[in-house]
Amino acid sequence: MEKVVSNMSSLIFIAKLNLFDLLKKIVKKIFIPREVYNELVFKDAPEIATVDKELGGFVEIVDIDAEIKGELDHGEKAAISLCLKKKIKIFLSDDNKARKYALSRGLEVIGVIGIILELNRKKHIKKDEAEKLMIDLINHGHFMSPRLYSEVMQLIKDK
Repeated sequence: MEKVVSNMSSLIFIAKLNLFDLLKKIVKKIFIPREVYNELVFKDAPEIATVDKELGGFVEIVDIDAEIKGELDHGEKAAISLCLKKKIKIFLSDDNKARKYALSRGLEVIGVIGIILELNRKKHIKKDEAEKLMIDLINHGHFMSPRLYSEVMQLIKDK
């Protein structure tokens, strides 16, 4: 993956799991709209310090006017608009509504679970590390159904 655009929730989970260094093995750059960064700052998320360390290098803030209408929040609208305007094909999001909308606009979508699977598939992390990251993801508040969790753990075991 060359470039991706991320929304806030995925960026927070990446920071919580300390995945930035590993992510650099499969992604060249993460772009975030200023609205996404402002959401992080506004929430006073402890992960902001981890994200700030990546700014100006791996993570780049972009000012953009969101042209999307609808029920998505401002950050998600701006992130999808950024993908479309800059022709960045991959949207990093764990929000179902935003993912569905992005797919309807022809974007590829990946979430933190997909990142973990890709890191494992490309042998940047071992099976036990991928399994631990999945458990840590849940412990950090990422919701997934028991069925999805079982399917992902099986994919990891089958690799």
